[in-house]
Amino acid sequence: MTTTTPPDHDLLLAYVRDRDVPCPRCRYNLRDIERPYCPECGTQPTLTVGDAQQPLGAWLLLTIMLWFAASSGAHSVFRQVVLVMYFGADHLVQFLSFPETLDGIAVLINVLCLPTAVVMLLTRRRYSRMPLATQWRVSGAVSGVLVLMQLAQMISYAVTIMSL
Repeated sequence: MTTTTPPDHDLLLAYVRDRDVPCPRCRYNLRDIERPYCPECGTQPTLTVGDAQQPLGAWLLLTIMLWFAASSGAHSVFRQVVLVMYFGADHLVQFLSFPETLDGIAVLINVLCLPTAVVMLLTRRRYSRMPLATQWRVSGAVSGVLVLMQLAQMISYAVTIMSL
């Protein structure tokens, strides 16, 4: 990031001459200042060139939901391993019946969320370059599917427990 040096104060003053620019410390409007410091708090602002702060809300929502689903998938796999160890291989046959097949599909999708969540962590910049509306649509759609899948999985667990 490039900052101004004392001779660049003229550039700073020219920049804020016709713009509403808040002081970085006290948020005072620096429009039309005559000296290169904030008249309110005395901070000497700098003219910089750099990245604009990207909104991360949609990316954060999607990443958190993927990690949540991945942890649910890890829990489900662990639960199946424990059940097979406790009840034996006969439990796998019961696991492949209709209600449990839906549970198995949910577990598979949850387990696949782990590498997807890692990819989301690695591609944050690329995701944030998408239009903001598209980011929220993707995050909302994927999050909605994951929430519905978790609800279906909880109902499947309840049906399984009630049938015991």
